[in-house]
Amino acid sequence: MKLRITVTDMWDTVDLEVSGDSICRDVKVEALTRTVGAHAAADEYVVKFRGATIFNEGATLASLKVPDGGSLIVLRDRRRPVR
Repeated sequence: MKLRITVTDMWDTVDLEVSGDSICRDVKVEALTRTVGAHAAADEYVVKFRGATIFNEGATLASLKVPDGGSLIVLRDRRRPVR
């Protein structure tokens, strides 16, 4: 299945080819690695699907009902202050 993942830190979009058995956390880590770099702390980010935060990142994409061609958003868990 193909996914489009937007990482808001970089306002960049990553297209990934994954299986439905892929774990949400693994997809998040891959998207962060491709956009922010390997130094990104994945625990500081959350994943949203259809506007809702995915709290169980150990769940598979199939169990979360993410469709082929679906979109996910990866963003920081806490907002950074604007200066």
